[in-house]
Amino acid sequence: MVMKLRIPQPDWTGAKCLDFVPTREYDAFVDDDMDEAVAVCNGDIDGKVCPKRHDCLIFALINNEHYGVFGGLYPEQRHDLRQRFKRRKGKPAPIEWEFDNATPQQDLLDAAAAREADREALRSRASDEAELRPAG
Repeated sequence: MVMKLRIPQPDWTGAKCLDFVPTREYDAFVDDDMDEAVAVCNGDIDGKVCPKRHDCLIFALINNEHYGVFGGLYPEQRHDLRQRFKRRKGKPAPIEWEFDNATPQQDLLDAAAAREADREALRSRASDEAELRPAG
């Protein structure tokens, strides 16, 4: 998150997320389990993609949003996109980013799952090493 927005928020009128009222106990767009929010954005539930998905994703990518679902993508997927289309100092962006140019959703999910599997393997290894250490 940046202290000052790089681009202003788009007009959210018509965004499907406006139908969800967060509570203290649950917010589908920022809680640990964000699958419902992703499904809403991408039209998996009702067959209609959110009309603001593209604007929302561009807003999140440019403003470096690290939390929650934006544009139908998890934070890890947006991170992967930013890395893939990163501007290099003094060089133009590799392409003008559009949703149609994005890595297919399944590829992003697979990359996120592989990263989580790597993290879990590291946790498991650390746990095994801790058990093998002599108490003392």
